[in-house]
Amino acid sequence: HFLQPTSIVRRIKQQAQQAILRSLASRPAQFLLARRPSAPEPYSTAQQRCLAALDEIKTIATSALHQQEGVILLEALDSLKALWLFYAEHKAHLPCSWFLLTPALRRDPDFASVDERLLSQIEAEGSWLELKILRQYQALFAEGLNGMRQVSTLVAIHTRDLGIRALQSQQLRLVEWVIKFFNTYLRAVINARDIRSGYNLLKQYRLLAEAALRQRQPALVLQIVSHFRYYSLVAYKAGLFFLCETFGFDLGVLAQLSCALQAETTEAILQVLLRLDQDPESEQQEATLRGIRKTQVRLAAYFLSCGREDWARLIYQDMQHEPLARLQIIRQELLSTVAEFWEFTDRGENFYYLEPALQPYAEQFFDWFQGLTSLVDGLESTSGSLELP
Repeated sequence: HFLQPTSIVRRIKQQAQQAILRSLASRPAQFLLARRPSAPEPYSTAQQRCLAALDEIKTIATSALHQQEGVILLEALDSLKALWLFYAEHKAHLPCSWFLLTPALRRDPDFASVDERLLSQIEAEGSWLELKILRQYQALFAEGLNGMRQVSTLVAIHTRDLGIRALQSQQLRLVEWVIKFFNTYLRAVINARDIRSGYNLLKQYRLLAEAALRQRQPALVLQIVSHFRYYSLVAYKAGLFFLCETFGFDLGVLAQLSCALQAETTEAILQVLLRLDQDPESEQQEATLRGIRKTQVRLAAYFLSCGREDWARLIYQDMQHEPLARLQIIRQELLSTVAEFWEFTDRGENFYYLEPALQPYAEQFFDWFQGLTSLVDGLESTSGSLELP
């Protein structure tokens, strides 16, 4: 039992925790550079032990990934998260010297290539250990793409969980770092053309935005929404059209939650969603446009159910010049999509299912389009267009 890989990972984690405990001081840490000691503190062996422990955990996780040892890999990921949470409990009581970027820290592979100004910022914030953990996650996320995709999904789940915990403790600068790494994951997904990993990643990113909504952090919400639009356009140019539909769906969910919470971000999210669609030049692009339009119609129906016809009218104004044939297809697919997709997916969501309670409002919305004919009766039920490439 002592030599089991999972036991080794736990002992490495405990060694890092003990190193942190040995560095505890009785006075709170001062993070600002202006208030740090005038002379450098002696080299911290505790820092070195933490760095070594994190690198060992990543090495074990990488080896487990290549050998498809899921239990060991999960233990390594859990250990990284547990170390972050342990550190968060004790960080405020660590001495100033703990947060200085010593020569050993600057030579660490995860910091050696980082710009000096950014290193100064990291030192001022006292966030080197959190950044080191996020860099380990980044490496494991990239390793899992187009291979053991469960790893990339688990990394996204852990990153989201850490971001939410930082939100709850009002560590907003750490939340911004988490957002940066979600964006880095998205870039890796697009470069690797791994649509399935992106499909699962976006749900975790959206859940972080939902948490920011509930914590009344509109600036963070709109920051994430702007990133959604940017990476959606990047994905579209790369030909990853289903990923664009996923961005649209998640923006629609965010707009709906924002409306339900009566947050100030609703119209801004809606405006981004309305700028997401592109004129189609191929059959696949046509399907993507219809997917985004279906999300917009679902949102219009929800707005109408909440008495917000003004926002529903904004969607109508954006769609009013759509060909009637396309609107008919959108209407048909929305009204005939069933609740559960016919395949198992990690997200467990059927993008274009329209709840029965919203169907009358969708009909009200479609009635605004002059000349739109009714659907023929007796259409067979289908589960819509949620079909992963």
